[in-house]
Amino acid sequence: MTEKISSYRFGVGKYFHEKEVLSHLREELRGFSDKALVISGKKAMEALEEQDFRKCLKDAGVSFREELYVGFPNTEKVEYFSKLAREEGYGVLIGAGGGKIMDLSKAVANQAGLPLLLIPTTAATCAAFTPLSVLYTKEGKYDKAIHFDREVDVVLVDEAIMATQAPRFLAAGMVDAMAKYVEISHGVKSLERGTVPLQKYLAYRMAEELFIVLEEEGAEVCRELREAGDNNRQALSKEEMKLGSALQDCVFANIALTGIVSGMMQGRGQAALAHALYNFLRTNYTEESGAFLHGEIVGVGLRLQALYNKNVELEERITKFMADRGMPTSLQDLGIPNQPEVKEQILRALFKNNPVGDCEEAEERLRQGILRICQ
Repeated sequence: MTEKISSYRFGVGKYFHEKEVLSHLREELRGFSDKALVISGKKAMEALEEQDFRKCLKDAGVSFREELYVGFPNTEKVEYFSKLAREEGYGVLIGAGGGKIMDLSKAVANQAGLPLLLIPTTAATCAAFTPLSVLYTKEGKYDKAIHFDREVDVVLVDEAIMATQAPRFLAAGMVDAMAKYVEISHGVKSLERGTVPLQKYLAYRMAEELFIVLEEEGAEVCRELREAGDNNRQALSKEEMKLGSALQDCVFANIALTGIVSGMMQGRGQAALAHALYNFLRTNYTEESGAFLHGEIVGVGLRLQALYNKNVELEERITKFMADRGMPTSLQDLGIPNQPEVKEQILRALFKNNPVGDCEEAEERLRQGILRICQ
């Protein structure tokens, strides 16, 4: 898989966000192929069947093979599905599920040279939108990120499916979206026009507005999803749906707008300490971090990032947002041992692999931030 990242990739070919979105399958697949390989998670397929997914494919005249996958996207599975797609002559790949399925599907489509249609069933990350995949080992250790030269062809976001996701997934996606604002300004409290390239400055300002929208609207949406409960969310997703535009705003922000910010940064520089901490914990404390979502781990790293940026007020806002959602706010909440040697290990890993500045002051800021997120 080659990697070309000099171009700007601001979005996807087409992005649909509405109820009964699967009605677009016929028209969108018509331009690709009548033979599809479908990679999906088990729960995702159950959610899609509530919207008559298989019937929609059959009505569109598309023959298809379903492959259910549980686990982390890894090089071995990318090779397996790519070979399967080529040998059996599939003309389009459909990926349906959460972020892991999105990343796996993008990597498979890229390697097999297939057009790609994605149907995210949670808004826990912007993975359905961004032209990159994060791969892991089979055990769940971070392996690498692969940047692709072309965008995803079609993304179908079904509002009814999004209304049935657990509040935990939506909250994790909000924090991952909020991370862009904090990480783009890596090392400083804020960015000013004229001090950085225009595209970076505008990405920063857009990320700031996203942060504010999610901070203000996210509480109500998560509360309503939580109060609806597992038994009633399916009813809320249909005619009785009362969440209104706030849910749409937050899902759109988590997936599409966050993806656009990433595109403005060419997929680089919109992630710093928080995502570096995520990669470190997935690799070195795989078992401890395995029970937590991407955004939950990134959120703890955001506290560190804000403190490193000398923005204590922002760190307090982040901590409150996560605490109010019942999310982990410290390394110990993630199951990481509160031991001096662990803190030193984290410090050395982050200091070595990130542009924190080769000076004692930068190292001390990082050290104090690590101590703070142990509380």
